[in-house]
Amino acid sequence: MSARKGSDPAPIDGWGARMKSKAAVAVGMAILTGLGGCTSYDHLLEAADAADEAAFEHYRSDRFGQAAAGWTEAISALEPGSDGYYAGQLYVDHAAYQSNVALMALMARDPAGARAGFLDVPTVMREGFFGYRDYVERTNDGRATLAMVLSIAAIALAASGGHSSPEASQQLAESAGNAIESVWENLGPIDTATLAPVGPIRVDTDFVRMPFFPNVSHMQALGRVQWTNGSAACTGAFVRPRIVLTAAHCVVTDSMRRLRPQEVRFEKWGLVDRDAVIEDRPYRTYRVTEIVVPRGYDHHEDWQDDWALLVTAQKSANHFGWLGEPWRVRPGSPLAIAGYSADVNEGRIMTLDYGCPLDEIGEGAVYYFSCKTFGGSSGAPILLAGNAFHLTHVVGVNVCGIAPEDPQLSRARGREDSHGCGVGAVNFANALGRLIDRVEG
Repeated sequence: MSARKGSDPAPIDGWGARMKSKAAVAVGMAILTGLGGCTSYDHLLEAADAADEAAFEHYRSDRFGQAAAGWTEAISALEPGSDGYYAGQLYVDHAAYQSNVALMALMARDPAGARAGFLDVPTVMREGFFGYRDYVERTNDGRATLAMVLSIAAIALAASGGHSSPEASQQLAESAGNAIESVWENLGPIDTATLAPVGPIRVDTDFVRMPFFPNVSHMQALGRVQWTNGSAACTGAFVRPRIVLTAAHCVVTDSMRRLRPQEVRFEKWGLVDRDAVIEDRPYRTYRVTEIVVPRGYDHHEDWQDDWALLVTAQKSANHFGWLGEPWRVRPGSPLAIAGYSADVNEGRIMTLDYGCPLDEIGEGAVYYFSCKTFGGSSGAPILLAGNAFHLTHVVGVNVCGIAPEDPQLSRARGREDSHGCGVGAVNFANALGRLIDRVEG
């Protein structure tokens, strides 16, 4: 087989039909009483869906400004602040559309606009959550507050009366409990007695990286490489429908034992599935069936072998392209690295360093760059932040960073104090090509 030079991304898919809230087991399952009636919101979703589809068509044609305008129209169609908006928990959809607007700024090479847009996403979620809490209290005629949802002792009282159907009441209560749990886990703790936030509910930023919510097209290829015992996690990305690229040290223990496929899984997180957001879980999990690591890999040797390929049982609808030709990348090239760096929000939310420079290409096609990363972002794809392959093709994989061990000190460092290294795609291009032939036939 001839040496592989690269491949293109998967065809772009929309974020698809939404799944309505299921009866999920979560904190605060109870039957709330005294509901004043059911508020319809289907017409809001229908109008938003139409604007969403039109925006996506603009995106497919690289009309990023028009796509952003279309997703802004979709946000307006949800009627933020209305009872229907809260009844349907449409602030999740609002956050998804806001993420798309921010991504369009990034695709149009406006990182400042993208940063502002992505920072608005958790604000939408936070304000939506508290608006939803108030809505539940209002529609409950004051006879049962959302605090009851978190009080096991109040379940019997709450179930003793009411004039709404038990099914509708339980669905609303379960959704409220799931929303509380999601905000608690992702954006900060909430006092269970008063429902007041304990400390500010916000997403931290270090003014170098931006929070990043990959919500559309090939960006949905990004995800987390998770050890099934929960002891470690990295970043990774699909580069083919069933092949994930990550770092070798993410699937090899400190004692140099190579993990078995059943000890690793790949997870996609984000705003694509409203149930997953509300229930604080990945919206898709992929079972790993094979792990490919260079034979000569050693934690203490050269970085050039620090790459790994994971084969998954399920296919991903989205993946990045890749470029295995070394001349595609030169010193000075602007890069982009998105990963779950644990020095910001404890790695719960993906962050992106956009436009950081490639300083040097060392022996063995090891890249040295001034990108700000931290533990948890190992295995993240290195993307180009410029030229014809802007944010679409992988040119390497992030494997190391020089940073203070203390997360607070790490957040405080500037771009000039941020240094890391990555493995150039030329190192794994042939192995990836052979794996593609074997897996895809």
